[in-house]
Amino acid sequence: LLLTNLISKRLIERSALGLCNANSSRGDGSQRLQLSAAPREAIRPRWSPDSKRIAYISDRSGSAQIWMMDPSGLNQKQVTTLSTEADGVTWSADGNQFAFTWGGDDGVNDDIYVQAVGTSTPLRLTTDPAPEYSPEWSPDGRVIAFLRPLPDRRRHELRVIPPLGGPERKIAEITPHGFLRA
Repeated sequence: LLLTNLISKRLIERSALGLCNANSSRGDGSQRLQLSAAPREAIRPRWSPDSKRIAYISDRSGSAQIWMMDPSGLNQKQVTTLSTEADGVTWSADGNQFAFTWGGDDGVNDDIYVQAVGTSTPLRLTTDPAPEYSPEWSPDGRVIAFLRPLPDRRRHELRVIPPLGGPERKIAEITPHGFLRA
């Protein structure tokens, strides 16, 4: 799994060793900077827009939670303490917030949440009975796009919602053969 931030061109690699900052390595990989201790411990890394932090999912506290660290691997800090597992972390364009999926206290139905960096309380954005996943911020930060499966589970809706909540808007329907108009 490779993660590239198109702005900073920095690279993080997930290997059998865990997360490695491949930017700190020679071409042969001999000087990679080890960021995490074990492969199950850190997954889905995402660079902050300013390249000063890396958000990732780790289960080292007992369940999958969102953690952040410096690019050096130092200052690792758990930033969510949810009752069930979090997933799909993504940064806002200004780096002050992050969106993610969480199944709530019962862990049954994933919804989209947003949380400000430095706070501990997430804001729930979606409440549909269908699970939502793959949140992504728009470049201007005005909406968060996400996917929601339709009842047949073969098709999905691409939807957007403002990051402070409000009405959702369907953008398109995705079929196994491509996009359809909304």
